[in-house]
Amino acid sequence: MIDTINSPPGSIRAYSWWEYLGYAQLPYQYFSDAYLMANTEWYNSLPADLQQLLQEVGAEVGAISTDKIIETGEETLAQFKERGGVVTELSGEQKAEFDALMAAEVVPAMVDLVDDSVLGAAQEFVSE
Repeated sequence: MIDTINSPPGSIRAYSWWEYLGYAQLPYQYFSDAYLMANTEWYNSLPADLQQLLQEVGAEVGAISTDKIIETGEETLAQFKERGGVVTELSGEQKAEFDALMAAEVVPAMVDLVDDSVLGAAQEFVSE
């Protein structure tokens, strides 16, 4: 019997996992953020002012949507707790071990599923 899963909170509600799970954890591995994407060839064909506008609008829309996704995740965790679930928050050494596991096992297993340029851009973004 599985009583915990390392997943974004939205999955707990979306798949009704709270009917089976007793535990959730923070931080979660990932969340589905929001952004605008454009075909590179098309984007490069745009004048510089339109490229800049697309960058600005994309950042604004992405921030609004990502904030809403995080907010919804927090609401889901609150509902999970109300239903008797326990949320464990990793910190210190436990958080460092979690981050090391992500870097050593999870990310390498996913690398082949993502285009190199997209992966590089995502890694650069989160390092800022």
